[in-house]
Amino acid sequence: MEEKRKEHYGQVVEAKIESWKKQYRKIVEIEIEDEEGVYHAYMHSPDMKTMKAAMDIGKKDEMEATEVLIKNCWIEGVQVMLTDGLLYVQLANQVQKMFGSAVGRLKNL
Repeated sequence: MEEKRKEHYGQVVEAKIESWKKQYRKIVEIEIEDEEGVYHAYMHSPDMKTMKAAMDIGKKDEMEATEVLIKNCWIEGVQVMLTDGLLYVQLANQVQKMFGSAVGRLKNL
């Protein structure tokens, strides 16, 4: 039995992504899939003001801190990802993974 190809919503052309990279430096694409399709969102790395706000709020409420990141780093995407609870939770999970994408090292000299 052939698997039905899912509809993709919110994808953008490569030229748009390249334009965003010039403006924001680092761009991530987040894909969330459910039974109806694959939804795309594009986000940029948080600036220091956004990081500070998220870290301050995160001391009390981790989900609210993630919401601050989503609101401040969102460039473009399918709006239903922001209103549908199940899609939003998956979006939030992926946003939290953005922090593992940069690695620091401390070296005693």
